[in-house]
Amino acid sequence: MKQLTKLLYLAFAVLGMGGGVAFAQDGPPCPTSTLAPYGIAPDNHCDGTGCLVNFNNYQWWTAFTYNPPGGYYYNGGLGTTFAPEHVVVDRQGDLHLRMAKDWNNNGVLEWAGAEAVLMFRADGTQANLGYGDYLVTAEIVRPLNRNFATYDPNVALGMFTYERVDPPTGPPNNLRREIDLAEISRWGWDHVMPATCPFTGFTGQFPNMTLCQDNAQFALQDFTRAPGMVTRYDIGHTNKITLVMRWREGQVTFEKYNGIHKLHNLPTQEKVAWTTPPELRDFVPTPGCARFHINLWLGNFYDTSQNPWVHWPPNHPNAGPTDGQEVEVVIRNFEFQQP
Repeated sequence: MKQLTKLLYLAFAVLGMGGGVAFAQDGPPCPTSTLAPYGIAPDNHCDGTGCLVNFNNYQWWTAFTYNPPGGYYYNGGLGTTFAPEHVVVDRQGDLHLRMAKDWNNNGVLEWAGAEAVLMFRADGTQANLGYGDYLVTAEIVRPLNRNFATYDPNVALGMFTYERVDPPTGPPNNLRREIDLAEISRWGWDHVMPATCPFTGFTGQFPNMTLCQDNAQFALQDFTRAPGMVTRYDIGHTNKITLVMRWREGQVTFEKYNGIHKLHNLPTQEKVAWTTPPELRDFVPTPGCARFHINLWLGNFYDTSQNPWVHWPPNHPNAGPTDGQEVEVVIRNFEFQQP
């Protein structure tokens, strides 16, 4: 779905330019029939919940990738199946996203990820958040003893804004109003095998060698259209992170901190920060019908049984994590404050 998915089938931006007059924070109205054209609860996968879970005073939709006919949950751009059952809120009120095998519609076990899309406030009104400060805290709990730098290279954790409305209504340079607060992944390369980075050449104006560096990134869309749209960084050997996005007219500031924090008690010195420069102003979207997404997904990267490695073709059944282990990330907190 996202523009970065075009790159070598890496889909590293999940699912994906600016200027213009900003919309009010909760307008214009975005009909649910447009945001969810096949229904919020299209089938019986959601066990009577309406495919909505309640987390931090918001309702999050777990069936964003529903595709008729047949009722399957597949994001073709990412090459990933998403199971609504893999998004759960526990008794402590934390949001769990799980990457595991699940039964598909053909009765076959296959790897499936998880996606939660912020749709409504607790009272059922639309959550068109728009400009403001966003905070997400996350902890990786499976596999045991892994951290965000060492979890499987075929897995990605994403946090981003995205507008599903068709045709999209965003400004010309960012029609889907996509801003990527988090894309935490090594995009299939574990930095060991092969010994030489497999990412070469350019995709539009994006130098693919950028993906040889580090293990996480902030990004604007469309990343192929201007230099400097993706900033890679080393997330560090930590299993708990706090990510902040400060979205303003024509500019976004991204921040990453180690540990679990809230907006009112952030450390005085961020571990990593990037503010989009003036030359990227036209790629910062205005508010509209975009929704905030959090997803845990598999990229269809490489066939590791081949030497040298080869790319899987598009829509090839996903081979899953290279180590065959389930992955689980817990979202401890989500906050939003208007500027």
